[in-house]
Amino acid sequence: VCQDAGDIKFTVNQGSYTSDDGNSGTDNYGIPNTPLRGTLTMTKQGNGAPLSGVTFELQRKGDGDAWDTIAEGLVTGQSYAMNDGNTGLEGEPTAGSAGVISVSNLMWGTYRFVETKSVPGYVGKTNGEQIKSGEITINRDNVSGAVNAGTVVNDPTSLEINKRNDVGEVLAGAEFEVKPADGSASHFADPDNLVEGSYDAATNIITLTTDSTGCATLTGQLVVGGTYTIYESKAPTDYDPADGTLTITVADDGSIELVGNMPERYEIQGVDGTNYDGLEPGAIIVTNLHEAIE
Repeated sequence: VCQDAGDIKFTVNQGSYTSDDGNSGTDNYGIPNTPLRGTLTMTKQGNGAPLSGVTFELQRKGDGDAWDTIAEGLVTGQSYAMNDGNTGLEGEPTAGSAGVISVSNLMWGTYRFVETKSVPGYVGKTNGEQIKSGEITINRDNVSGAVNAGTVVNDPTSLEINKRNDVGEVLAGAEFEVKPADGSASHFADPDNLVEGSYDAATNIITLTTDSTGCATLTGQLVVGGTYTIYESKAPTDYDPADGTLTITVADDGSIELVGNMPERYEIQGVDGTNYDGLEPGAIIVTNLHEAIE
């Protein structure tokens, strides 16, 4: 039961409302209804830091399990706005926070970001699948502020070389030259900021030296799709270097794949049944033989 609380005063302004009662005299009069739109953000990290320059597309969930791409070419570190129909982007992007994508003017619905291109030195897929954010829904409960789709992490590419002798003892002090394969367009991601090894810009070679555990690693320098050669340029004292040059390529998920034939005394964990305890798939094992005593 409604009680009389006195007169309620309100003003009806001219707007875009059109009646459906057939009375043209009421056209363009009424209370305009402005739709509420949401903003979606996502953070990209790599090696513990914000990662700008990674490309994504934005997908909206349709009927059933179908996903429709509504925006492409979204780059971390940039802010975007959808058009009113949410059929594409409106205007030009603006600079945003490092590693963050922001998309505004989104209709209510369920969304996710899907990575389409990583940056050099980082993997582009995980377990053979494109890297995705979590699913996030924009509705009346959260439309007033930016909704965060979470943090998506890319792992850096990694090369591991293990050095041992013919009885399985680890060897320190072996030096390996890693370089882009001749005739390829491969390169290193950021050799001027190398963490492991040393870089010679004149020859475009990174030299790695095995440590006391017999291991040498190269993190975040090999580029997905790149082809590289590995050559032992210096053996430990009293040992002969392994002959031949190993050629590898880096798959989308960062895994190391053999190109051509396997040189003598080289092995790759997981290839041709190679299985050493404690080594990850793709680790390279190089065996040295003692120098012949004359």
